[in-house]
Amino acid sequence: MVLSMGRLSFMDVAMNSPTLLLSLGIVALLIWRLWRFTVRPLCIWLAGKRLYIVTSPEDNTLLNRNTTTVSFETMVVGMYRDIGISSHGVEVFFNKASVPLGKDTAAKRPLDAILEFHKRQLTPGRNEFDVLMSSKVLPCIENTMDFTRAKGGEPFVLDTTPEATTVSLLRMCEEIFIVGVPDAFLGMDWFKSNPEMWKAWLDWERVNWKVIFDLPAALTRDMVAAREQIVDSYVQYLRVPSAERSEASYFIKSLDTVMQRVDASETDTARVLLLQTWAITGNLYKVAFWAVSFMAHDQSLLESIRTEILPVVRGEKIDESYLYEKCPELKSLIVEVMRVTIASGLVRDVIAPTVVGGKTLMPGSRVLVPYRQLHLDRDAWGENAHTMDPRRFVRDAKLENSKSYLPFGSGHTLCPGRFFAKRAASYFIALLVSKYDLRLKDEGARFPRMDLATPAPGVPLPRNGDDVILVLKERPKPCK
Repeated sequence: MVLSMGRLSFMDVAMNSPTLLLSLGIVALLIWRLWRFTVRPLCIWLAGKRLYIVTSPEDNTLLNRNTTTVSFETMVVGMYRDIGISSHGVEVFFNKASVPLGKDTAAKRPLDAILEFHKRQLTPGRNEFDVLMSSKVLPCIENTMDFTRAKGGEPFVLDTTPEATTVSLLRMCEEIFIVGVPDAFLGMDWFKSNPEMWKAWLDWERVNWKVIFDLPAALTRDMVAAREQIVDSYVQYLRVPSAERSEASYFIKSLDTVMQRVDASETDTARVLLLQTWAITGNLYKVAFWAVSFMAHDQSLLESIRTEILPVVRGEKIDESYLYEKCPELKSLIVEVMRVTIASGLVRDVIAPTVVGGKTLMPGSRVLVPYRQLHLDRDAWGENAHTMDPRRFVRDAKLENSKSYLPFGSGHTLCPGRFFAKRAASYFIALLVSKYDLRLKDEGARFPRMDLATPAPGVPLPRNGDDVILVLKERPKPCK
């Protein structure tokens, strides 16, 4: 199946740099014309600032190893400010080391401590990860997928008959990963019992790209309104007595402890919680949506993945840890979906002269590595680089380690949630295809179009109005 892929999304060019759409269009045209013909960093002036654009995988590797002359710190500070954290909060989070992490472990700055707790929570093999998955996330997915017994009560169920259930795939992915997974972290049905909260989050998902741009206030009112509604709800959550939040995850409890230790305000704590929730769920539900979309439009792929999964299904239980490592067809589908959809990039500030690709990058400038170009580079992926090939990584598993494959970033800022995201998406897909026979409601339905006109901090959404409507019929339960 072929997915039409543009070479460039505005996000690739403008991530974390203030500019106007006209300037973005000009930059897009420049990169379109030039990036294929050079591996040396391109240098342009954008909104009064020098911007280097790196298109070589080797140069990107050098940048990622460099922690002395290029910096991500100012980008993080900017993100904290853009999300509305107070000046006092920014000073506290980036202040001197003051948070102990345990015996024989040096104290860290509050921000670094939060990131460390986040990493511990999401690293397989650690007790924090195993408990989160087995007792919170997997039951959340299972309960949501048991919607046939809800008699149409789930918001993504469009129609129910004795024989089958018709659902919106996009809405189902939102319900599981935007409502259910955050509640699993929070330890209570906060999203699910607060409809205004998850409605605000859905609004946020469609406008949060505006956080990245320094746009006039008149153009960000919808983003600010959604953001503040979420923050207000999180403040209310933080005011719930800790005894009533005893089922919260390790990360949430650790975040609470850090914020109390440094005397952060409830509002600033709520904003950090928003950022962390966004990091966990912001791309996960879209990866799941696109993966199932491809399966629904390719029955041979669907049957191949189902055949691979069924041996580990026992009654209504699936061996989750087995799925991602031992089911190459499923793994390849998810990895390839990320290759063709990720539309973000690496951004760093140059703080001292830095040689990259034979060119000296000057202090005070910014460097950008557009991952989308690396992911669609024919030199790395062959002539079918712009084609969605779900078995690409079955034929060559080593491609996942390619320098041109960076869905979770790279270097010391590699996303700590990468294992969680892939395993949660794998479990959802495995449960769906093992529990239900699925087909398109309309066999001639058009494949959903990716919205490449709207900047996306990661994986793009489908265009407004595009969805996949599935008819699901429960399969006979396998023998225990």
